[in-house]
Amino acid sequence: MSTALAIAATSRVIAAMVDDAVAAARLAMPFLGGATTTTAPPDHLVTGTDGEVTNLNLFLYHVTYNQGWREAGLPTRGSDGSQVGRAPLAIDLHYLMSAYSAGDYEAQIMLGIGMQAMHEIPVLFRGKIANVFSNPATPVDRVLASADLANQIEMVKIVPQQIGTDELSKLWTAFQSKFRVSAAYAVSVLLIESKVPVVAPLPVLSRNVVVLPLAGPVIDVIEPQSVPFAAGAALTLTGTNLAGSNTFVVFDGAPDAPQKPSASGDGASVSVTLPALNAGINTLRVVQQIDLGTTPKTAFAESNVASFILQPRIRRAAGPGQYLITVGAADNTVKPPRVPVTVTLDPSLGPKQKVSLLLSPLNPPAPLSARSYAFDADADGISGPNTVTVKTQGVAAGDYLVRIRVDGADSPFDIDPGTHAFSAPKVTL
Repeated sequence: MSTALAIAATSRVIAAMVDDAVAAARLAMPFLGGATTTTAPPDHLVTGTDGEVTNLNLFLYHVTYNQGWREAGLPTRGSDGSQVGRAPLAIDLHYLMSAYSAGDYEAQIMLGIGMQAMHEIPVLFRGKIANVFSNPATPVDRVLASADLANQIEMVKIVPQQIGTDELSKLWTAFQSKFRVSAAYAVSVLLIESKVPVVAPLPVLSRNVVVLPLAGPVIDVIEPQSVPFAAGAALTLTGTNLAGSNTFVVFDGAPDAPQKPSASGDGASVSVTLPALNAGINTLRVVQQIDLGTTPKTAFAESNVASFILQPRIRRAAGPGQYLITVGAADNTVKPPRVPVTVTLDPSLGPKQKVSLLLSPLNPPAPLSARSYAFDADADGISGPNTVTVKTQGVAAGDYLVRIRVDGADSPFDIDPGTHAFSAPKVTL
């Protein structure tokens, strides 16, 4: 890599290369007099018929990023923001070579000499760079000798550029100088090394390489979509590549308890037991792991995320059709009175879950239409992980079917096998 002095060092080497060609031409064409090569801005040069010297001027007018090298480097920062790499600053230089003279044809002769020199030496060879700085005669050359331009990994190439009259007009207008016959060149590429200190990682302790076909798992269907809470409740997943020795189902509600699926049927479906989850909408993924000799094993392929609903369930009491639902004493200090209803349910409630009590009339008298009620539990109504007390108000006296809604998931009803109607859980208010 080169240092930040590479830009100036490149200009110095190209100017020296062109100057050698001009010096040789002076020997064959004495009328060129003391023709020289400069690198000054055009507005700094003396122009006009009086006092204008014969010379070639090589002006660096534009610098661009090299697109080939700009995307070649590895990431330079880690996930914590620390510097872990030093990608080089890769740039291209754009020059305008202009000819000056007070004579009729000397400017055109000078431009031809310069263009021939650039054509015959399209690469700044390492030997040429070393020769320019081998015996530095000026303080600037002594400084530029440390640019290390000759040792960068990419050789510097000179490429002619086609510039139209419109762009040339804009350039000379920006130079605020009189137009002179010119030729444009692009010089590529300079690789300037960064000096930012980086974190030096430890060497790799061991290398494990495993080759496997990349056929990731895909979940198409989850059955059932709504699962009432029960010990050992299971889901059936249907899709592709869902089974295997290192395949697990990860529930986002319990990421530390991955479940091993068991294949069923023709292998396109697997069954998985639910871990301890909160009621409501839950999501899962099928993850395939690879054994690289480390613990835990490394995940290398994941399926799409699929969702299902885990319904809460009100706990049953000792008698048939009986549930752990208790109606408390009415609070007559408010009108209408508040009546607390305490329900014990599964699974355990999370700290931020929303819980509601839903009451639906059981066998409402005709011709009255059934009127249902919904009451949200207050924050202080959750007295334990499985117990919630909801204060009802304004409920007409009668028998009601009871449901608990947790994060949008409703507890199921019992169905009478004879009438095929909802029969429990129920409460009398």
